[in-house]
Amino acid sequence: MCLAVDVLRNDGVLLLKAGVPLSEQQIQSLDGVVHAVYVRREGFDDVLSRAVVPDETARFDLVRRLEGIYCFLYEKYVERADRGERERIAPPRGAGGGAVEFRDLMQVDQALRHCARSILEDVRDRRYALLSFDLPAPKHNSLYVFEHAVQSAILAARVLENSYREGSFHYVEDRGGHREHREHPFDEKRFEDLLMGILLCEGGMLSIPREVLAVPIFSPEDRAKYLYPHPRVSREMARLLPSLSPLAGAVVANHHERRDGQGYPRGSTDHHPFVDAAILATTFDALVSSRPQRPGMGTAKDDKACHPAEALERLFALAAEGAVHGGILEELARYVVPYPFGTTLVLSNGDVGLVVDCTDRVDPARRQRPLVRCSQNIRTGRREGLWEVDLASRTDLTVQSAIYA
Repeated sequence: MCLAVDVLRNDGVLLLKAGVPLSEQQIQSLDGVVHAVYVRREGFDDVLSRAVVPDETARFDLVRRLEGIYCFLYEKYVERADRGERERIAPPRGAGGGAVEFRDLMQVDQALRHCARSILEDVRDRRYALLSFDLPAPKHNSLYVFEHAVQSAILAARVLENSYREGSFHYVEDRGGHREHREHPFDEKRFEDLLMGILLCEGGMLSIPREVLAVPIFSPEDRAKYLYPHPRVSREMARLLPSLSPLAGAVVANHHERRDGQGYPRGSTDHHPFVDAAILATTFDALVSSRPQRPGMGTAKDDKACHPAEALERLFALAAEGAVHGGILEELARYVVPYPFGTTLVLSNGDVGLVVDCTDRVDPARRQRPLVRCSQNIRTGRREGLWEVDLASRTDLTVQSAIYA
């Protein structure tokens, strides 16, 4: 096997360059470091021209910049906290190697807005370049909090891109079984404020001691003492910024709330639709990311990342229970690719093949109904040649099962 694209570690360090033949020793060395890699395969050389390989260098730059922002804000927060608060929370920690360092709050404020604008411009101009849900993202390392915030902001920007272009955010509100179409004005200022809020939402996680974060399951005591208060800490950190808007503050304060009152820290049920969009973006990224804890979702084995299709199923189940906004979830589902490039699909007619096109550049239905290049049929026993099945036009076929990597 020959590498199709560069292999980067979670912190952006180049491990192997594209074009390198993979040996068994190299594969073993990558185990536990990266989840999967793109390889060249005979008959699939054209796929890279269709696939959207994310700009990992730009994404890692955003992650490192946000790490510096979080560490600076948390240090200032601890300095201003009263004595009792300082005894309860974790002490400040220095940003890791590669993180951007800051001198004052004004510089941090400008850097955060720069991050939001970078995401907005990237999604507006290139649409898919930073979005990377093709593979479950392993985030067990010390960068999880920052990666989660950046990836959630990128997803929210992708979902709201058309709203930005049209000047208003359209969604469906279900009231007593009656579906009403709603819209809210949506301009560049609101877009930036929303992204800034999402980028800041997990700052309070720095107040949780590392030894508590490392355990497989939060104890009830640790949830009450550390987990549930962290949105309030995030909000206090965000308030240190000179240009924080009410919208950004609302996102930070409410990103763990639920419409059925089962969220935290306040159990609020009525949120602005932009806040609901942020809640869905952060929840989706949490579902598709490996992490040590999944509070309320079962045993320690639940640290395994969901695949995009499974994550959407879980969110729609939550929407049916009234926990998240179903109408806005429908908007998110339009932009999430449930069967990414390289996914092996077994179709209802027995055809088995790889997804070779799942973007909406040609047909919007392609996101949910990809182009599959097949190499065998498990019913007829056919194993000769390659043939393509375009599920966007073959409505008589369904996906029977999927193998993601």
